[in-house]
Amino acid sequence: MDAAASPVAVDGPVAPLVELCPWAALVVAPTLFQQVVEGVEPRMLRSAMAQAKPYRYLETAREVAALLESIPLDAIGAALDLLMADRDEPQRTLERMHAAWLEGDLQAVQQIAVESPMFNLPGIRQAILEARNRAWAQRLKDILQRRERTLVVVGALHLCGPGNLSECLAQPVEAVF
Repeated sequence: MDAAASPVAVDGPVAPLVELCPWAALVVAPTLFQQVVEGVEPRMLRSAMAQAKPYRYLETAREVAALLESIPLDAIGAALDLLMADRDEPQRTLERMHAAWLEGDLQAVQQIAVESPMFNLPGIRQAILEARNRAWAQRLKDILQRRERTLVVVGALHLCGPGNLSECLAQPVEAVF
């Protein structure tokens, strides 16, 4: 993106976003205002590699990018406007979701997501969660037919709300927190 044509300021708190495509700015922007720590994925990956256990992803980076490209530009702009209006919101939401996750309370996780401005904008929830859940469900149906035990790890938001992964699979699964 050309800095002169960019709707994002080239200095200030969101300056790192100027070189990103719009959907990437949407994904990265909240992290500029959050205190983040290493999550589950890198820890599990290190453990799997250390134990020589096989692992694979449910999607490729290209597939994620293609889905995120489908988010309407006006929704991305609205989400970035909301972020700039309340830069503390991502940290509050992260802390509330983390607390609900620790309690194993999917209903609370869903309620927090519903209250989060970003997930209420057209196209965002559909691209980030629902479309990915449908694609994952197709892949998981094949995996679930195999005899070997398989651990599938997904983010908590993929397990709650309309179009959740369990719903897309159309068969019972055991959620473990």
